[in-house]
Amino acid sequence: YTLSLHDALPIWMLFVPPTFFHFTLALIRNKEKRKIKLLYVAYAIALISAILHWMGLLTSEYIKVAWKYSPKPGILYRLWLINLAFWLFYGLLHVFRSYQTSKSARERNQLKYFFMGATICIVFSFINVLLSFGIKIYPVGGFTTIIYTGIVAYAIVKYQLMDIRIVIRKSVVYGSLTAAIAGGYF
Repeated sequence: YTLSLHDALPIWMLFVPPTFFHFTLALIRNKEKRKIKLLYVAYAIALISAILHWMGLLTSEYIKVAWKYSPKPGILYRLWLINLAFWLFYGLLHVFRSYQTSKSARERNQLKYFFMGATICIVFSFINVLLSFGIKIYPVGGFTTIIYTGIVAYAIVKYQLMDIRIVIRKSVVYGSLTAAIAGGYF
C-alpha cells in the first residue's frame, strides 16, 4: 500500500492560514486596504501550495512515527509550515492589538476569549508537527481543538461573539430552501 499525499496532508489544511487570517480580520472589523491585499496574498500562497500539493511537490515521502505516518519535511513543506505559523500568529497579533484598544467591555471579552482559545489551540497543535521531524510525542493538537471550540462556544453564548440569531435564521432559511429544491426532484 502506497500512502497517497492526499491521505497524509489534507487539502483543506493548506487553506487554514488565509481563512484564519480572514476570520480574524472580520472579527476585529478591519477593512484596511493594506490588510485586504495581505489577505489576497495569503490566499494566493494557499492556492500555490494546493497546486504544489496536487503535483506531489509539497511533500513526497512519509515516515512512520509510532502509530501514524507523517510527511517527511522537505524544503517546500518547511516553507509551508513557516507560512502557517506566520499567518496564524499575525492574525492573533491583530486580535490582541484590537483587544488592547477596544473601549467596549463586551468586545474586549469577546476578543479575550477568542484570543485565549485560539492561542491554546495553535500552540499545542504545532506539537503535532513535531511528528514530521521524527520527535515522538503524543499529538495533543486534536484535544486542544476541543478546548478551543468550548471556549469560543462560551464566548458566543455569554458575550455574543457572533450573532447566533443571524446564523440560526440563515440556517433555517437556507435549509428550508435546500429541502424545497431537493423535494422537487423526488
